[in-house]
Amino acid sequence: MTDYSLYFVDESADITRAVEIKANDDAQAVSLADLVGVGRAMELWHQARLVRRFPPEDAETPAAAP
Repeated sequence: MTDYSLYFVDESADITRAVEIKANDDAQAVSLADLVGVGRAMELWHQARLVRRFPPEDAETPAAAP
């Protein structure tokens, strides 16, 4: 098992909370982060390596022009 750090971030990219996750690999850590974060803005790290950024679920993607 490997230790990962899941950081919840606000709109200024400041860390508001941190959670430690134990997982076998990056894929499992990402899946667990999805369950823990439930649509919140987060960053998943393994030591000094950024594994993935999670945008907030309510972040809207601009629609394509017709």
